[in-house]
Amino acid sequence: MTRSERPEDAQRAPRALITGEGGFTGRYMAARLAADGYRVWGTARPGEPVSDEGVPGGTTTLVADL
Repeated sequence: MTRSERPEDAQRAPRALITGEGGFTGRYMAARLAADGYRVWGTARPGEPVSDEGVPGGTTTLVADL
């Protein structure tokens, strides 16, 4: 959350969960949704390296075995 955002604004922001956020399509979808003001969560498989490289800012990566 940036300094200009208030906690109540973050609560009202639309939310998205993207499976495979680190993949080709997921990476672009996460970036687009984050740019449009969504709070974005993405998943990565257990044991898969989780890196901020290639994952858009403003997203949260969750390790999950779906």
